[in-house]
Amino acid sequence: ERVIQRGAIAIAGTNQSAATIVATQIAEREGVPFITATDVDPLITARGFKYTFRTSPLIEAYGRDLLGFIREMGEKTGKPARKLAILSENSIVGQSSVEGAVKVAKELGYEVVEAATYDAAKTQNFAGYISKYKGAGVEVLIGHNKPSDAVLITRTMKELNFNPMAYGGMLGGHVSSEYVNGLGKDADYVLATTSWSADADIPGLKLLAQKYQERFKEPMDS
Repeated sequence: ERVIQRGAIAIAGTNQSAATIVATQIAEREGVPFITATDVDPLITARGFKYTFRTSPLIEAYGRDLLGFIREMGEKTGKPARKLAILSENSIVGQSSVEGAVKVAKELGYEVVEAATYDAAKTQNFAGYISKYKGAGVEVLIGHNKPSDAVLITRTMKELNFNPMAYGGMLGGHVSSEYVNGLGKDADYVLATTSWSADADIPGLKLLAQKYQERFKEPMDS
């Protein structure tokens, strides 16, 4: 409301689907275009708004890329993974990630052992989830998690010696520098689908990533 009162003719943001859902309601009411390049929850553009625009895919697309790649690896190696668990935070986009991944998993022939969300504000121990997945013979674990949660889940997997055939994230913490910095080598071989990469063939991008590295002393992430 403040930026619109100050004369904004368009707004971009917010890198958090829950916040964007609220912000776009205000922009729509005032007739000001709102453009999001990073928010992936389907609800944002499913409400029939005339002034809301999105340039990124939906969360389901990231799940499809991740699970499709894992299936392709299984076909090429002759060791297909079938038993899948999905564990995401209970944010708006976290819940959508579970719904989208379940839909894609059934299309691709996975057996969904569990599709769960946890309270991101309270959950500090993931041992119960990981023990259950290990006991059930889960071969693939994916989710949408905050960086700190993704670090905790990965550490718990290592502590409990749970080594599925594939493990990774649909956006979220797994694509962040915080995740890699927090885990070091334990972040190796973890899969992730993201909306941006320094390796993309876009004019000027490599120079931008280089300048970011020089200024902030860490690789540029999405």
